[in-house]
Amino acid sequence: SNEPLTEYVVRWSVDETMKIFKEVTVPVAEPRINVCTELTPGKLGYAMVAAGNRCGCGPFSPLVTVQMKNSVPTAPARPRAIDVGPTHAKLSWMIPYDSGEPITHFWINFAETETDGRPESERHNGEVLVTGRRHHCIVIPLLSEREYVAQIAAENACGIGTYSPWSKPFRIGRAELPLTPSVPTFISSD
Repeated sequence: SNEPLTEYVVRWSVDETMKIFKEVTVPVAEPRINVCTELTPGKLGYAMVAAGNRCGCGPFSPLVTVQMKNSVPTAPARPRAIDVGPTHAKLSWMIPYDSGEPITHFWINFAETETDGRPESERHNGEVLVTGRRHHCIVIPLLSEREYVAQIAAENACGIGTYSPWSKPFRIGRAELPLTPSVPTFISSD
């Protein structure tokens, strides 16, 4: 055409058939770099482009397939305490998307809440490393009769992902007396 170009139309999708796609129109005067959003790390993405002028949009280019770069895992959903005892809490979580690299660890942060009125400097908090692709862990030792919250992040070869939202508060049980030990057995030193 003898009409000058005025825009480019870029379509992209995670669906090779392009039945469902995102689209953006970029004026020719702007840089011809477009960031295609909402593509999944570690998966394939598909894109095509068409040129337009005041007469309309021309045909789209052939489909381009791109292997998206692997990334850190997505944030897990909020963890929850599924069991508590006098010195522990069993936490459970949904395993997040690994973003193209296997999950190797989970990092758990736990923190005592302000509910019981202790100054921040006296509140118990810490971090636990869980090895492997697991969906639960027992956090021990926690302090009896104190309220805690926890959050979790997944790690893969690309690094540590975003932490989950904090869990709902959970209270550790009362301290218990130890059980009676069994009868001792005497062993001769002969």
